[in-house]
Amino acid sequence: MDFIGLLGLLGLLGFFSGRGLESKINNRINNLPNNDSRIAQNEKFIADHQKEIERLHFALQNCVSTGDLNNFYRQLQNEIQRNYATNAAVYELERKISALPQAADIQAALRDINQRLAALEKRIDALENKKYPAPTAAPPADTKIFEQRIAALEFQISEQNKTRAQYQNYFQQVQAALTNLQNLNSSCDERIKKLETVQPPPLAVSPTPKLPTQEKVETVQTPPKKLSIQDFQLKKNNRPLFSNKPGDAKKTLATVENLSGIISFLEGSNFGKKDSFIRLIKNYQHNLQKFSDKVKRGKFDEDNFSEEVTNAFFGTLQKYFLSNLPVSIYRGNSENPKFYAAFLEKINEYLSACRVYTELVEPQKIMNHDDIEKMNIVKKDTAVKAEDKIIDEVERLPYFLDYLTDDGEIERFCFDGSMVVLKFDGGAK
Repeated sequence: MDFIGLLGLLGLLGFFSGRGLESKINNRINNLPNNDSRIAQNEKFIADHQKEIERLHFALQNCVSTGDLNNFYRQLQNEIQRNYATNAAVYELERKISALPQAADIQAALRDINQRLAALEKRIDALENKKYPAPTAAPPADTKIFEQRIAALEFQISEQNKTRAQYQNYFQQVQAALTNLQNLNSSCDERIKKLETVQPPPLAVSPTPKLPTQEKVETVQTPPKKLSIQDFQLKKNNRPLFSNKPGDAKKTLATVENLSGIISFLEGSNFGKKDSFIRLIKNYQHNLQKFSDKVKRGKFDEDNFSEEVTNAFFGTLQKYFLSNLPVSIYRGNSENPKFYAAFLEKINEYLSACRVYTELVEPQKIMNHDDIEKMNIVKKDTAVKAEDKIIDEVERLPYFLDYLTDDGEIERFCFDGSMVVLKFDGGAK
């Protein structure tokens, strides 16, 4: 038999065997008497079908040995798989049927449910027929006590109503008195206006006779106290003005920029020379704003922030504030002591808020080494040898302002004071 004839034979065999298998499977499934017999017959049919395929496969291998036989074998396998896929639904249905509970199991479950229902019915009957003791009646309440309490409350309510009525009456009386007082006040105002518009005639003044014991009393006005250099002294604050934290500078700037107390005092004064001081303060305020803007823009080194920003502020304070004001107040004090004393008080308040302090250098004392380091000295000749190196006058105390180093140590800047010191000129021979 040639190869083409063999292929045709096998094709016819596959076609008839496939259609025959499908019809056989359907017939067998429909004719199965029960689940167990159907499963056994299906298993037998599958085993027979596999044996037939193996036999055919063996026969083909013995008859044909070329590469085309492998192709045919693959086609045959595909055909067999198609047959299995066609009948997959049948196998799945058989599996579901075998998994269904049998009639004996269903009957057992029904018997268990009936037993449980019977047990529940017995418990319900027992609960319905159970005898409970009748509840005992509550003891009768003592109605007299409640009646007494109600009577007491009613009495309190009546008393409160009486008190409220009395207060309302009193309030009305006060309102009436207040109205009368307002009317009287307005009538008095009208009478005062009339009297102010009409000028009374001058009264004749008779001389007061002088009694023997009467003495003339003279009032002596005490002149305002003259300022001394001690009035310029400021106490030291233990904390520097600017810390090493740039974030804290905002609050500090608000303090040093607050010149409202000084400006309000000058603008409210009637002293003729106040305008020159106002211009001086405004000029200082303008330059102080420049310094503040530099701080806000971060123009100072953060590692040495306290030292650099304190130096910049103290330089502005020296140039536009301390170099003029203390000496002007000291020298002008004799002209208007009242004005300059009040002005110095405002200046000292501002400097203390900025933590500026002084060290007292007193006149009529011998100048020492510390005085030389912190004071500008103007020499004044004297013919008396004993007066040599005596401090004749102090015009300005030295002003200081502390700062923090990068190590956290406290150092200070100094604005030198000014004094006059006597110097022996040799004297007359």
